[in-house]
Amino acid sequence: MQRAFRAIADLAPDPMLLASREGRILATNRAFDDLAGADLSGRSLDEVCPSTRSGVSDLLRACRRSTGRVPGRVALRTARGELSMRCVGQIAEAGGDGLVVRFVTPGERDAFAVLNERLRGLEDEMRRRMDNDARIGWA
Repeated sequence: MQRAFRAIADLAPDPMLLASREGRILATNRAFDDLAGADLSGRSLDEVCPSTRSGVSDLLRACRRSTGRVPGRVALRTARGELSMRCVGQIAEAGGDGLVVRFVTPGERDAFAVLNERLRGLEDEMRRRMDNDARIGWA
């Protein structure tokens, strides 16, 4: 499974890792190695994600209970220091032991961020229209 993960994940620009359900890093892609400053295969996610505030335990627990993608945020210890990063975790295959985690690189806008931005824009527009209607007596 690790070899297949690496072959496919190395094509992706996003930092990704494959972990066991218990939190042991089984494989990483090049983008993750570049971010972390080293290949962390074989290490525990607890070592790489410092302290209980890292969010990694919550992400692993949620992924074990879900068949779909699970968004999260984890603190990640890298060569550049500690980073708080958004991520998406998902069980690699039904009934399998692997958990794939894709890290959303800083500055990347995911679909939820775009959707939230559009919703805020619609709310602002509705508020403006309601205020305008109230001013001219239509409300």
